Amino acid sequence: MDKIVKFETHKGLFEQSWGRCLKRGLTPDKKLVALNNVKIVEDSKRYSLIKAFRKSIKDLKDINDFKNFMFLLTDKEGVILELNLPHADIDFYLKKGMVLKEEIAGTNAVSLAIREKNIAVVRKEQHYIEDLKRLNCTAGPIFDKEGNLIGIVDISSENEFNDNLVAVVFLLARYI
Repeated sequence: MDKIVKFETHKGLFEQSWGRCLKRGLTPDKKLVALNNVKIVEDSKRYSLIKAFRKSIKDLKDINDFKNFMFLLTDKEGVILELNLPHADIDFYLKKGMVLKEEIAGTNAVSLAIREKNIAVVRKEQHYIEDLKRLNCTAGPIFDKEGNLIGIVDISSENEFNDNLVAVVFLLARYI
């Protein structure tokens, strides 16, 4: 982990991302949609990644301090492969198959983690798309044994959280 990308220390990266979003014609009111043709189970690498993710958050999500957190896993392109919400009955706008890379979803923790290959912290107001401005997010890259990016793990909450969550994301990404 070379650096932690966050607004306070990397304001220029956020401004560049917002500028790219604007140039692409993304509007803050854009609605995120799920891809129809994401084949997760048929791809053994993705399936292995999902199994490792599920195993790594199994006990963590039951700890009281994490009861109000959402855990999500994307592939290296930012496609949501797995989503674990805080409550089974919650109606949330993020779904499996949605793409969180910058070109589709604007500035967010997953897109910054993909681009910078480091942990990224994005607070509510720092997101580009309005729907994501409900969340405070911390995302970390997952690398294979050869050092290739294979996915992103993200822990998010509508509540405030402190920077200690960075350590948890770092450890999750390494464990997965």
